[in-house]
Amino acid sequence: KSIGKILSAVEFSDNDILKQCVTTDAINRTVFLGYAYGEQADQYPESTDYDIYNFFSRLSSLVDFILVDCSPDLSNRLTNVALDVADNVIRVCGCSYKDLTFFASNLPDCPQNNTPLDHHIIVFPMVQKNDVVQDTASFYGAIDYTLNYNPKIAEAFRNGLLLASFPPDYM
Repeated sequence: KSIGKILSAVEFSDNDILKQCVTTDAINRTVFLGYAYGEQADQYPESTDYDIYNFFSRLSSLVDFILVDCSPDLSNRLTNVALDVADNVIRVCGCSYKDLTFFASNLPDCPQNNTPLDHHIIVFPMVQKNDVVQDTASFYGAIDYTLNYNPKIAEAFRNGLLLASFPPDYM
């Protein structure tokens, strides 16, 4: 199953989208769309903005919420359209020099049509004791959420089990 099959089709229907959805028993009423294992976006013909807007429009008529994990490459059409049509943008930030320079260098290219930058939800994930989150807060603006580092979640991520069903005492 692959999102590439949808976006590269001359025409696609709601049913075509549903056929490419991946489900998991661990998270009820949630489906995933993405490229198949081993695929890359450039293996498919480049989609037009019109096709991507059409895809998001059709998808929004099928589901209540759409969460898009955007590419850090802001020249990616799928990312640009997703940011353009988003009602809310959650920006995952970090406090390393690499995080700060990436943000500063990409800020001018970030689409802001529906959600201006000052309305983005800023999240700092996997915060550890030595991280200087508050020192970088002025750089990003208000930090809305910080998620503390959890070794069990990190282990599940490393082992590809983040979406698996866990015994209650695991977390």
